[in-house]
Amino acid sequence: MLCVRYFRNKSILDQAIEDIDFFGDFPEFGDKRHTVWLFLMELTRRRWGARPRGEMERAAKILREAGSPYCDVEATVWEQRKYFKDVFVQGKWQPSSRNYMRWATLTVRLVNSALENIDLTVSVQGASTLCRALRANSLRGVVAQTHASSPRCSAYLAAQLHELAAVLKAKAPAAPAIPQLGKLIVFGAGDKVSTYVNALRELGIEASEAPHSGAPVCVLSEAVHCDTPTVTSALDGVVAVLATPPNSYSAVLTESEIDVDGKARVQSILEEQKKTLKTLLSKPQIQLILYETHSALEAENQAQIQATHGQYTEETCGPFGDGF
Repeated sequence: MLCVRYFRNKSILDQAIEDIDFFGDFPEFGDKRHTVWLFLMELTRRRWGARPRGEMERAAKILREAGSPYCDVEATVWEQRKYFKDVFVQGKWQPSSRNYMRWATLTVRLVNSALENIDLTVSVQGASTLCRALRANSLRGVVAQTHASSPRCSAYLAAQLHELAAVLKAKAPAAPAIPQLGKLIVFGAGDKVSTYVNALRELGIEASEAPHSGAPVCVLSEAVHCDTPTVTSALDGVVAVLATPPNSYSAVLTESEIDVDGKARVQSILEEQKKTLKTLLSKPQIQLILYETHSALEAENQAQIQATHGQYTEETCGPFGDGF
């Protein structure tokens, strides 16, 4: 989980690095910022002390195998630990240790340790649970739904967010500090974006296709994993996500109801799930993810999560993905 945590706290880590002028003193590491983040986050996890005896041998082996620049960065961060600790203490910064990535099996499991044992089976319950998590974790910002799968589900989520925003604003009159509270962005409507927007309006939800329209719900045609300026801009303020990629629905259909074509779609479904999860993992501003399927296939649930998280960790952190 370390790689996920250091992305969530990168602004704090960057401030500490800047305060002690780390790259000014060690310009040779200027292009290794992510590696410095990783070792600094790992150092805070150890409360600025040496690694436990049981970790020392394994860590030393990984560093030897990784070689330069990883071993050099790690040694330098360790040497500068006193200065890092001083700025953290003075600034009263505490990198979060919250379990951000608590994933689902079979149906829905909340990505939050306080509610990690709640299993749900329908989208509307997922929406209400997501809102409870936002409130419990004091998260403020835009919420996204990764796939425009059902106008009714999107409408329910939008209504829940509107209600939550009203409650929080009533409790906190100085609400301008709460950016876009109640805003929902729905991705992946494709060529049916206008139909989806109209369906939401018929359900009493103010919605628009224009990202900057001011409507509480924005529906985009592009997929959440598309690398376009529109998607990138839309994701900037997102703090929580209801991930609803396509799935086989094998948990709610009998074997006889799944035809040959349906079985042939499984591979493309798995690929879409993976792309969705990897995109969400790569966004440091996203604090909470609720992943939902209605599949009984392990490949779409825990196996998909573990494989995607492992692949993302390897690509992002190299040999240090599971090192500490």
